[in-house]
Amino acid sequence: MIWFVDDYDQHRIYVTDLWREWYIPKFRITFEVAEPILTIYYSLNEQTDGGDRLKIEMDYRDVVDGYAGYLSNPSSAADLKAQIEAMIISGWTSIGGGDVLTAKADLLSHDGVSDTILPGGSNGFILQRDNAEVTGLKWVDPSSVSTGSGFNDFLLMGS
Repeated sequence: MIWFVDDYDQHRIYVTDLWREWYIPKFRITFEVAEPILTIYYSLNEQTDGGDRLKIEMDYRDVVDGYAGYLSNPSSAADLKAQIEAMIISGWTSIGGGDVLTAKADLLSHDGVSDTILPGGSNGFILQRDNAEVTGLKWVDPSSVSTGSGFNDFLLMGS
């Protein structure tokens, strides 16, 4: 079997054996190395209970560069893993052309058009969904919160 592996976009890795195709989300991947086999475990769902984990087993010697941009010539299953991990790192640290999460507690959000950053809030503040904000989120002092209207919009509580 021949494998082609490509850094498809900022969020996915493309894998094909010229018969099947996989678009694997970069942030849902784990690996197992048992030379010469690299096993990639991944989930297509946001949350998984373990039942929907999928896997691909690749012999590193079968990974070839058939087209420009594909990985080629890994020296071992561990090397293939390192090459794929580099794709993951590049996808999550180069969104928009540079490191986007640069300060402690930065959160990646989306404003409906592009990725945006919400800086970490003050200690003890809680995160609230707020569509009036650019990021769609805001930090609020919990003492200003009641259990009345809008309480379900709270997402996270800091310690």
